[in-house]
Amino acid sequence: MADSDPGSAGPPHPDQPRGDQSVSGAGPAVERVIRARLHAAAASPVQAPEPWLSTLADTGEQRLSRVAALGQAAQTAMRFGRSGEALAVLTQQRAAAGNDQAALVWALTSSAACRAVFGQLALARADLAQVRQICQNAAPVLAAPFWRFADVVCHWLGGNWPAALADATALDESQASPVMPTVAGTVIALRIDLMRGLGLAADFRPLTDRLAASPTAEMNAWAQAGLDADAGRPADAIRRLAEACDADPSSSQRVALPLVLHRMAEIAYGAGNQRVTPSAADALAGLDQAAPVTEILTGLAQAYATGDRMPAVRAQQQAEAEGAITLAAEALTVRGRIGDAPGQNLAAAHAAWVRIGAPGRAKAVAAARSEEHTSELQSHH
Repeated sequence: MADSDPGSAGPPHPDQPRGDQSVSGAGPAVERVIRARLHAAAASPVQAPEPWLSTLADTGEQRLSRVAALGQAAQTAMRFGRSGEALAVLTQQRAAAGNDQAALVWALTSSAACRAVFGQLALARADLAQVRQICQNAAPVLAAPFWRFADVVCHWLGGNWPAALADATALDESQASPVMPTVAGTVIALRIDLMRGLGLAADFRPLTDRLAASPTAEMNAWAQAGLDADAGRPADAIRRLAEACDADPSSSQRVALPLVLHRMAEIAYGAGNQRVTPSAADALAGLDQAAPVTEILTGLAQAYATGDRMPAVRAQQQAEAEGAITLAAEALTVRGRIGDAPGQNLAAAHAAWVRIGAPGRAKAVAAARSEEHTSELQSHH
């Protein structure tokens, strides 16, 4: 599906005029994502390679089998980025479980993991609390990694990065219970990005080498693009993210596209790329907006693309309502960067990142504050 030959003399620079909204020689960002979504929509749900919790069903019990089948349907819809469909199936799954405790364990486990990914943090935490109570806080072996994964995501989006990194590291390094490859790849990507945000000096190569072998092309690109940007290689980061958008949906995780496209908009904005930023924002707006994470990230990308503060204000309000403190801090950062009361909002963003426990992010905001202050002084002279 690539629009350029990877073996050619080399892709043009992202800022090179081409007569379209091209992303570092990889084709128009919007067109690429639309193609990916069309492929995802055409894919048959039975092609999902990982059955998740459906493997746990006792086919001798009709209720548990029904719950497992619905869990499979929810996971497949989530994987293809159909968040509205996935949320509807989770509701059906909970109803199908009734008061049967075995069925409830799998329904609540599936729901907690999916809702955490979608940014419905209060509901995800409520599911976890209920299933832990049912099991007296002792997870069945096959459910344990999904409980722990939901905890990682809730800590990450909920604004406790030290806890998120500790949990992600423990889950990644534990051999006590099985972890599906897509979950494992996602956890590695989160570890990399959390370490960046925490400002930890580390050689990321062992983690990135493992991530490259995982079936999570989008999360792989998202994590590695952050490292590219830190190293002063925004063109490489944008190219990597564009290639992830063009990945074969039948073997990737479309649910991560909002993260990929937001990072593309963010990096392109910082690099002054005025074509890629709106392309990424438009592509984000074309995704299923049923998941709060997608809607919030869409607002932030639109603010970068247009300079309009209101999409970021609405994103911040929604993030705060969902308890997604990390995304609220991101919204404050965006507002400051685009010139919305920069002194006030960048100061608030800096304080928020410090509370989250992300000194690396706080340092970046402090640098933006310094630049803003210098610019303001120069304007007065």
